[in-house]
Amino acid sequence: MDIKINKLKEEKQLKIEKEIAYIQKNEWLILSREEKIQLLVTLNKQSRRKEEKNVIIIKTIETEEELARIGVFGIEVKEESG
Repeated sequence: MDIKINKLKEEKQLKIEKEIAYIQKNEWLILSREEKIQLLVTLNKQSRRKEEKNVIIIKTIETEEELARIGVFGIEVKEESG
């Protein structure tokens, strides 16, 4: 997953600002549910080493729609509607 994250960053498909990771919606949609969870977990672990960053939310770059978050009861992945 680290390689995929680095590739997405290089291609400007993923950016991180404070506790939020922004991803292109088309990149998010091609991931399986397990890959989405793994992406958030990996970003969270990577960001713990950086100052002022601890990624707990993923949103779309285009609309800032929330896609996933680490909450009190675990990881929540928003399901795509229709």
